[in-house]
Amino acid sequence: TLAYKIKKFREGYYVVLTVEGNGEVIAELERRFRVTDYIIRFLSVRIDQDLKRAEKIKAMRLRKAPKAKPDIPLSNDTDEASLLDAHNLDSGSNPVSS
Repeated sequence: TLAYKIKKFREGYYVVLTVEGNGEVIAELERRFRVTDYIIRFLSVRIDQDLKRAEKIKAMRLRKAPKAKPDIPLSNDTDEASLLDAHNLDSGSNPVSS
């Protein structure tokens, strides 16, 4: 059911098409829509500028995103406890003596 009457029709279908092409292709498509009796209304919207804007915003957000710190790889002779001890010494806290 349509929201309101269009050319005395109360029922119809809504169809969304995404078409890529130059101005000639779009003009021909619109011409065919006008002469087809089954199509009671159509609307052409140019979205390439909106897509460019969205891609630009996405790229800006990715550039502003904080970089993740890389993990410190453990070598064969280094274990996790010695890394924690080294971190505690660097940060100024006193290690627990045994």
